[in-house]
Amino acid sequence: MASLTQRRPIPKIAKEIGTMAHAVEVFRANSQRIAELGVETARDLELAADYTGQLDAISMSQLVAEFALTGEVIDANEKFLTLLGYRLEQIAGQPNAKLLFDTDPADKAYQQYWLDLAAGAFKNSEYRRRSQNGGEVWIQSTFTPILGLDGVPYKMVQFATDVTSRQQTIAAVGQPWRRWRRAI
Repeated sequence: MASLTQRRPIPKIAKEIGTMAHAVEVFRANSQRIAELGVETARDLELAADYTGQLDAISMSQLVAEFALTGEVIDANEKFLTLLGYRLEQIAGQPNAKLLFDTDPADKAYQQYWLDLAAGAFKNSEYRRRSQNGGEVWIQSTFTPILGLDGVPYKMVQFATDVTSRQQTIAAVGQPWRRWRRAI
């Protein structure tokens, strides 16, 4: 019988069994992690599908346009383009000012507007737009910054609804009032 302090040679087969046991443990741990990643990936895919569905729903019911931080049109949905009478290739790369009445992109107030947006500000108002045929179109919209992974805005998105008929009604109701006021 050997003493506890005496070294005994480990047979080659024991080393192989130990190596195999270690490999099995590594395989089990990796399999567990792969299964966890599969669950995480499925959750991420479901979340991405949900977000995509929400964006599709917004695009079906709202006018949507994307702008560079300096105000040039990047993209617009069909509702936006149809309302203004443009095709995307006609306005892509053009300043937002092209779609407004009496607005110069070099104007300091216009530039400040876009600087505020680029700094992360939200802008919400009714905007008087110029359609391709020169007609007046009114939209109620919000300009919202889109943030990159670094938390810094990299583009703007405008969500809007057409309020032209409301503005026309307000103008029509105001006509008799203005005539009456001038008469007195």
